[in-house]
Amino acid sequence: MSRILVIDDDLASCRTMALHLGGEGHEVRVSHTFEDGLAAARADAPQLVILDIRMPGGSGLEGLPQ
Repeated sequence: MSRILVIDDDLASCRTMALHLGGEGHEVRVSHTFEDGLAAARADAPQLVILDIRMPGGSGLEGLPQ
């Protein structure tokens, strides 16, 4: 299935998405900070990124081009 990266500072949201998407057979990686998420995206080349808009350390909208 797909490699999915979830970048969100809300732990409960990340856990819920990881459980549901993982249960469907997807490989899910979670990052809780913008910086860690960006590093994970560069390292893993996920097929889908679910990105929170407002997080400490960086805006998801500002990070989209990266």
